Amino acid sequence: MSIFDFKEPLAFEWDKGNQDKSRAKHGVSNIECESAFTSDILFLFHDAKHSIYEDRYVLISRVSSVPLFIVFTVRDSIIRVISVLRILIKV
Repeated sequence: MSIFDFKEPLAFEWDKGNQDKSRAKHGVSNIECESAFTSDILFLFHDAKHSIYEDRYVLISRVSSVPLFIVFTVRDSIIRVISVLRILIKV
């Protein structure tokens, strides 16, 4: 059983604090990040260690066959992405 039942339309909070940070630091666009919530979700779990002030979650999903690692919280039914990065796999 999943923590969330992600169904479209989803609402995301993008502001000065997180809007372009993912692209600038990790090369992941906001659109890619949003699509991860309705793509091939591999793992989704509550991050108890980092949930001091609010519940935080980790989502690992595949977008266009590229795995993304996303840390997020939910505020008033709106998803706020805290961090996102591509998972680089070397074989």
